[in-house]
Amino acid sequence: MQDREAEIVRCKPDQARLDKLIKASDEYVVWNDELKKLKEDLWQDFRHSAWYPYKNLDINFRRYLLDTPGYEKFESPKRNPQFFGVHVWNETTLDELLHVWQRELDTIRNIISKEQSKVDNWQEQLTAREIINSRG
Repeated sequence: MQDREAEIVRCKPDQARLDKLIKASDEYVVWNDELKKLKEDLWQDFRHSAWYPYKNLDINFRRYLLDTPGYEKFESPKRNPQFFGVHVWNETTLDELLHVWQRELDTIRNIISKEQSKVDNWQEQLTAREIINSRG
């Protein structure tokens, strides 16, 4: 747990990290919008292709695109960037990231404190079997 705490402390956000996350978010939005537009434009062709089973339509649509030259950028799915599980978008502020970071740090420190309290207050006790055997 202390390793996790140290990792969180190292991840304290700054303006450079925020700018990087916002740039990745903008790239994701463009990528996702382009994929949606292609789905609309190529849907009928896709429905009549070998890639059209009813399961995993998004994955199979990307595979269908890869069979067509020029769509290599859709090979790996992009994901909206996250900071400790919170999606980042172009309106995200540094204060919001700092709040998320502080909440994560407080949570891990609270867990560490509780576990340390358990260790500090631990007392040796007989097991249920030992209690029964001691009664004779």
